[in-house]
Amino acid sequence: MEKYTDIRRFDNLNLTQFIDINLIEEELLEKVKAIKVLVDKFILKGKRTLISEICNYIIRNVENEISLGKISEALFLTKNYIGDIFKQDTGMAVGEYITIIDISKMFLNVCLNIMLIWERKRVLLGYKV
Repeated sequence: MEKYTDIRRFDNLNLTQFIDINLIEEELLEKVKAIKVLVDKFILKGKRTLISEICNYIIRNVENEISLGKISEALFLTKNYIGDIFKQDTGMAVGEYITIIDISKMFLNVCLNIMLIWERKRVLLGYKV
């Protein structure tokens, strides 16, 4: 992943330094925006239709056990063809792309869960904004 983006901006999710819930929300929203930019970058718009189909399949199914074999079955193409054409057009292997999308979605879920916890805490404990 380091090859495609500066992952240091996702390293530190230390929210204990903030005393105000608004600052926590701002920090989390910045992280979510960075993830969105990263994922948008890897949707690979403007590439051939097949590459877009592969990317969309991965994005929609990354929560499941996904492999080049399953992609090839879904798109009715051989694994070798998909792997070769994807690498040729994107410069990365399908497995690398799956990893990037998987990590991005996991980080996004962590941020959203933290925001949900803080919102519940604010409501239950009466934190003021």
